[in-house]
Amino acid sequence: MKTSTRFLVITGKKGSLSPPKYRKRCSKNSPNVCSPRRPGERRSGLQLSEGMANSPIKASRLIFTTAILERIVKHTSKYGQKKLNLDWTPIDKADLTDFIAILFVMSIQKRKDKPSNWFSSNPLPESPVANKITTGRQFQKMLRYLHCCDPDQTATSDNGDYDPSYKILEINSSLEKRWTALFVPHEGIWKNEVQSADNLKGRPVWNQAICSI
Repeated sequence: MKTSTRFLVITGKKGSLSPPKYRKRCSKNSPNVCSPRRPGERRSGLQLSEGMANSPIKASRLIFTTAILERIVKHTSKYGQKKLNLDWTPIDKADLTDFIAILFVMSIQKRKDKPSNWFSSNPLPESPVANKITTGRQFQKMLRYLHCCDPDQTATSDNGDYDPSYKILEINSSLEKRWTALFVPHEGIWKNEVQSADNLKGRPVWNQAICSI
């Protein structure tokens, strides 16, 4: 059994997943850049030239803007001063970007050991790249006191309930705005929402497409 609609595909067999068919609106000369469906609507795809985001570093700088990084530095400094008082040493945007760079490098190297090993004096577990970027003490300091919201902010939502995500709401909202400004998904993009329980025999498999914004 297979039933399909514009934005939803239901398949009863595992392995028979296929994206829904859409009417193409892309030009022959630029297949990855599609024109808007209605006057005044933004075209789907990347909202700037590919040369501005053709590397992981360029793409990350487009999302993590200077304003966002400086806001994180401000909150981290305030939290550190609150905890350590006079023992806290000021940090700047360079310290934060060094911290993020090490996380990028360690994810590429697929390091799953303790960060203290990356800065070890032992040549076996150490990471020469991490040691060239910053010191282990500075990295541990950023890891311990990194803050993405005002430390004085309460953990309650607008309706008075406890909100466990309050520490990332501010930065998450800023990142979402940046992403929305940089990229508009085309309706041909679809997301596989198959869960592990759905793979059991007799369970239908659902696949939901993402509609254009």
